[in-house]
Amino acid sequence: MQHMCIAYDIATDATNPTSYVSDHLPVRIDLDLDRPFASIATSEQINMPIGSADKIFDGFLVEGQMHWICIMDPGGYAIDLTLGGPDVRMDIFTADNLSVPVKPFSIQDEGGPHQEKMTRFALPLAPFLIRIAHPSRRGERRYRVRVHRYAGTSRLDAIPLQRNAPFVAQAKAGAPHSLDDPSTPDFDEMDTVWFCAALDTEPDGSLNANSTISINNADMDAFGLLVVVCKPGSSDLALLDKVDAGPAVVSQVGYDRPLNGYFLAQRRDPGFTAERFT
Repeated sequence: MQHMCIAYDIATDATNPTSYVSDHLPVRIDLDLDRPFASIATSEQINMPIGSADKIFDGFLVEGQMHWICIMDPGGYAIDLTLGGPDVRMDIFTADNLSVPVKPFSIQDEGGPHQEKMTRFALPLAPFLIRIAHPSRRGERRYRVRVHRYAGTSRLDAIPLQRNAPFVAQAKAGAPHSLDDPSTPDFDEMDTVWFCAALDTEPDGSLNANSTISINNADMDAFGLLVVVCKPGSSDLALLDKVDAGPAVVSQVGYDRPLNGYFLAQRRDPGFTAERFT
């Protein structure tokens, strides 16, 4: 058995939500011959600690086959199917929901140059699974999947965050993790770990929204916080708030238009020994 999941596409109908009246949910089962990495239980186990090089997975799938990859480290990732065409499908699943794929993370427009297509995923819990499948009946297909873990070393390498999902972060020890970009508002050359998230509200300005960003459990209370934002479609950053390092680092920001938020954890430790924070 390659995959068993709840077939929500059968159980629900957006145009007629009362059409499915059973008190049971349908189950979909994908069967194929036993082969390496063809099921969740036999998935290819991969560790990607902070600073890992990109992983490339490539191979061939015959019609109906699947290849499962299990990533053991939580974090922000770019996961892209770079070869396979329309006949090969890639989906991301969390261990607690193997029926509904994870939606890509988006802050609408991240600004700055893009060297290649990067599909971000915010995955604060591990393990999570990548499923590569060839569901069509069109013979053999080659695939290639690239996995990059964001380390927060720059704006384009910012770690994506989910609302209300604490993330245990880590800065490099013994050397700077990433000096601030000189274009950053309130630039002061502090060592920095970059994060990003969408600050959502109604686009017409009719709803005032508030968000709280905090740093907790920091080694040596050595991390401060810089909150900078830009409008969707713009690359110009503006300073929204700054909180000095200490035992309680909390920023509360208000806004009435959608913004792309960047949260810079600034390490004020000249010896670069403070590593972990949440």
